Amino acid sequence: MEKKSSSLLAAALLSGKKPAAQGNSLGLLAGVKQGPFAPMGAGTNIGTPIDMARTKIPNAGGSFSTERTITIPFNGRWYNVPTIIDGHEYGPQEVEQYFNMGLIPHVGEYLTVDQAERSARVRSDTIGKVRK
Repeated sequence: MEKKSSSLLAAALLSGKKPAAQGNSLGLLAGVKQGPFAPMGAGTNIGTPIDMARTKIPNAGGSFSTERTITIPFNGRWYNVPTIIDGHEYGPQEVEQYFNMGLIPHVGEYLTVDQAERSARVRSDTIGKVRK
C-alpha cells in the first residue's frame, strides 16, 4: 500500500480540497458523502457506523482491509482514529498530528485505553463479517 508523505496530506487537508468520495468515506472535510452504513445491533459499542462503501485494500494472503486504526489519548479520553485515508495508509505520527489538529475524525471515543482497544478489536471483527 502506498504511504503518502505528511506534507501531501497536510496540503490536501489544509487546502480545503475535498477528498474523493469513493476512496474516502471518513468525512475528513465537510460535504464528503458517506455510506451506506452497516446496521448495528442494540448495545453495540464499536464507535461510528461501519461505512460499507469504503475502499477495500488488498492484504497478503488474499484478505483485505477497509479500516485500520490507532488508539490516541487526547484531553483525558482515548480515541480510535483511522490510518487509512482515501485508500492510502498513513503513519501513526502523521495521523496523531492531524487528529490533534482536528483534521481527521475518530471512529470511537472512550474513557479508558482498555475500552478503546477492546472496541477496536470488536469493530475489526464486525467489519470482517459485514464486508465479505
